[in-house]
Amino acid sequence: MRRGITTAALLSLAAFAALTTGACAQIFGLQKEYTEASAGAGGAGGDDGSSSSSRSHASSSHASSGTGLGECSVDADCAGSKPAVSCQAWTCEAGGHCALVPTASGKPCDDAGAMVCDGAGSCVECVDDSQCQGGVCTAHVCEASCSDGQQDGLETDVDCGGGKCPACADDARCDADADCAGGICANETHRCTTSAQCDDDEVNGAETDRDCGGGACPRCKLNKACKAGSDCLSGVCTSNKCASSCSTGVKDGDESDTDCGGSCAGCATGKACLANADCRGGLCTGKVCQATCSDGEKDNDEIDVDCGGSCGKCAAGQSCNTATDCVSNLCTAGKCQATCTDGKADGDETDTDCGGTKCSPCADKKACKVSSDCSSGYCDAENECAPVTCMNGLKDGDETDKDCGGSCAGCATGKACLVDGDCAFPVCNPSTHVCF
Repeated sequence: MRRGITTAALLSLAAFAALTTGACAQIFGLQKEYTEASAGAGGAGGDDGSSSSSRSHASSSHASSGTGLGECSVDADCAGSKPAVSCQAWTCEAGGHCALVPTASGKPCDDAGAMVCDGAGSCVECVDDSQCQGGVCTAHVCEASCSDGQQDGLETDVDCGGGKCPACADDARCDADADCAGGICANETHRCTTSAQCDDDEVNGAETDRDCGGGACPRCKLNKACKAGSDCLSGVCTSNKCASSCSTGVKDGDESDTDCGGSCAGCATGKACLANADCRGGLCTGKVCQATCSDGEKDNDEIDVDCGGSCGKCAAGQSCNTATDCVSNLCTAGKCQATCTDGKADGDETDTDCGGTKCSPCADKKACKVSSDCSSGYCDAENECAPVTCMNGLKDGDETDKDCGGSCAGCATGKACLVDGDCAFPVCNPSTHVCF
């Protein structure tokens, strides 16, 4: 009876201890220890003192067996069981859980000691200028100092250029125009200069396009880049491109008159000019364009534009008063008519006095549009009359098929034919016109 009471009491104590610590597994452990102790005591004749001693020893062993329910009790428990992480340390937090925390800023984080921790858990090149030899620490990266008296970092010369430091003075080394205070990095020498380079095939200095614009170089042609009208030959810069000034309705740019002359088309008779080139007719007298037989206008005593009267005779289709106004010497109903002997390629002629529907076919090497324009019966791919051959890979001349039939050798079975003589065997099917 005494042993039963002792058992019940011990079980109650064990249950209470388990509930207060939240570790139900201890109940099973204590039960197991008690059972083993009881078994030992029973074997010894029921010595209660020995049983009590065994239970005390088991309980003590359990309490000293490590971290209890958590994974750690001190930081060392984590450091010994977790992998090392650069710039972070393992710590044992409340509740017995391991967690990472950043290590102190400036602590070396690589074997060579060239990298340091930033205090936020990352390994960086620097946290302050003291870690950069003669340089500065910017966003945890060592950069060249622009005042250390040496060329380093991205600098193109000592303490200048490279985008980070001030632009360089003349004669300093450079890689691009932006490296130079004068805005020009000479293409061949890679030295800064303030002299305009208008023949280096580069856009540099104040140039707005390659070797033009900017004031120091010649003005730019149409469609070249510009910033102002002064950059352009036309005097007009639209949407940063040199534009034509020939349709603005005002006299601008280098025009000699409104929308004509200069870099625009020649001016009509009576318009202002500065040189013959400013005029359609090529004649500027007294700063006024004069009528000529090549001004693209019907003026003076001309019968049609630039012909008739005191100018040359008119071509077929142009106006005439008499036959003498026409190259063909044939004026019908006020229009010059084409003839096959007027020494001109007019009417529907494909070449001078030949081809077309009215004149004779043209000789070899004359212009043509279709084979009927040629005396050879063959107008080649370049619109030139050419001699017929039976080996040119074409169906031409009087051939009935490619390089056969007609005046060439007879065609093989399956080739086109018109008569039996076009076939090699010779039989030409009268229905299908195919050799068989």
